[in-house]
Amino acid sequence: MKLLQFLLLGVIVLSFQLACDKKPAEPDETPLVPIVALYPSSDYMNLPDSTRGAYTETTLNLKSILLPENCPVSFVIANVGPEGSVLDYSIADDGVLGGFLDYTNGNGSLKAGGPGGWATITVSADPRYTDSSFGGLVGATNVLNIYTPKASNYTKTWVAVDIRSFNDAAQQLKGIWSGTWSGNSGGAKGATSPVSGTWILNLQSVDWEHQTASGTLTWNGTDAYWGDENVPHAVVVNRTLMFNNYNTELSGRRPCIDGVELHIHGSKAPYPAELGVVVDRYGPDFHLGFSPDFGSISGGSWSAMVSDPTGRTGGNYSTGSLHGSRSK
Repeated sequence: MKLLQFLLLGVIVLSFQLACDKKPAEPDETPLVPIVALYPSSDYMNLPDSTRGAYTETTLNLKSILLPENCPVSFVIANVGPEGSVLDYSIADDGVLGGFLDYTNGNGSLKAGGPGGWATITVSADPRYTDSSFGGLVGATNVLNIYTPKASNYTKTWVAVDIRSFNDAAQQLKGIWSGTWSGNSGGAKGATSPVSGTWILNLQSVDWEHQTASGTLTWNGTDAYWGDENVPHAVVVNRTLMFNNYNTELSGRRPCIDGVELHIHGSKAPYPAELGVVVDRYGPDFHLGFSPDFGSISGGSWSAMVSDPTGRTGGNYSTGSLHGSRSK
């Protein structure tokens, strides 16, 4: 009996010793799994996480690249996984219609939870193919494939990029725009007088290829001329000008960035110069800027030559700014 008790005590002591010698459990080293998300622009990254989550996409259809200006478009690839996870990604233009696009940041590693958690990808057409007539590229949809092998939600996503003609997109300008004009009429020795009124632009056709447009401009308000005594005299203006390719220019040095400008030479006739048609030299000379998306007015200016209707004095210039928006 004593032997049995001794053996049992030995087993208990040995078990206790083994328990004391056992190493603590190793921490869980399971890697944090990244989650890929795509956004139409970097503006989404400024939204709260809870709000941005509603816009999280794994495929995108971008707005169009416009040729021949080759207006670039962009999107954001982000790691919205747990903080500290790393998303490795690569981009390839390897679809059926591949090889026509250029893009920035074609590969990288995005660590969630910090400033390096997302990257902006800028996409444009390969310069060799920016001629809008090339091989029917205008009207085509190209697809960029995005590979994210470690992402938990997708290992391959895609972004569709349409190619369109700038002239087709500029047709959005057609319609009625209206607003106000204001400025000053200038007299002698630096004297000025405030002038103002309203304008209505009925833009009936747009031809970016030949950089012109047509329609009517209605100009109403009160301007001023200056007499011998250098005192302003009010002049009521109420006129509707016709404009077309003979007296109008549609232009833009950086149309993708700054938009386009409509310039109406109000003192020129909308007919060939050889016809000798004389118009009122008052004008106005009208400059109106449109935003790159053709949806709003970015600014404008005007000038006019105001003559003394009695003929006793010459004329003076009035200048100012334009404000307005789309009416219809």
